[in-house]
Amino acid sequence: MGSTVCPPSTFRDNVKTNLARGLEEVGPRPDRGEPLHIACAGPSLRDTVEQLRGQKTIWALNAAHDYLISQGIVPTHGIAQAPEHQILDTFKSVRPDVVYAFASCTHPDLVDRALSSGARVALWNAAAPDEWELDYGDRAQVGFVYGGGTIGLRVLDMAHMVGFRDLHIHGFDASLSMDLRIGPDKPIYEDRRKDIRLFELRGKFFPSLPAHARQVEEIQSVLRPLDGLRITWYGDGLMQWAMKGAA
Repeated sequence: MGSTVCPPSTFRDNVKTNLARGLEEVGPRPDRGEPLHIACAGPSLRDTVEQLRGQKTIWALNAAHDYLISQGIVPTHGIAQAPEHQILDTFKSVRPDVVYAFASCTHPDLVDRALSSGARVALWNAAAPDEWELDYGDRAQVGFVYGGGTIGLRVLDMAHMVGFRDLHIHGFDASLSMDLRIGPDKPIYEDRRKDIRLFELRGKFFPSLPAHARQVEEIQSVLRPLDGLRITWYGDGLMQWAMKGAA
C-alpha cells in the first residue's frame, strides 16, 4: 500500500510522546568543512550505491537505510520524519552502530525500535503550520528544520543547520524508473499505478507520482535561504535532470 496523510492530531500526539523521552535534540552547528553523503530511496540509488562505499559520513533516508545495509554499506545516520505507520516497513535493520536522527513527529514505534537496538537516537523538530498547534515547549525556532513536506526536501535544511555545506545526494529522483520502480529494489505499489503520470522536461520523459514530481517545483524555495550550500547530484531521475538544467 502507498502512504497515507495523517491529520495534525497525529503529529501533535507523536511530538508529545517523543519529546517526553528526554532524548538529545539536534541543533545548529558551525560549518564542518567536510562532505556529507545523503542516500535517498529513489530507484537510481541502485545505480550509484557503490559510490557511497567507504564514505565517511552517510545519512540514509527512510528505505535507503535498509537498502544500503543489504549492500554491505552501513550508514552513519538513519533519518526519518514520517508520522504514519507505513514508516515501520522501513528501518527493519536498525543497528547499534548507527545514529538515528528522527523528527519528533516520527511514529513513536520507530523510535522505540531504534532505542531497543541500543542505538543512539537524537530528535529534531520539524517546523509546521501554526494552526496545527504542535507543542514544542519553549524551544527556540532557530533550531527548527524547515523545507517542505518530504524528508528529501527537509533534510537539505537540516544538513545546512548542523554545519554541512558540501552535499552529495543519491537517489533523490522525484520520479519512478522506466520499469516503474519506486525504490532501488521495489516496484510501485499496485494501488498507486493509476496515479502515475508522465512528466516531460527539456525533451526527456519521466514517469512519476504527482506528489513526488512536485518536489522539483518546491526545491528552489527550500534552497534559497541556505547560503553557501553546494550540491552534487547522482542518478538520472527527474530531480537530477531538473537541477542539472538549473546549474
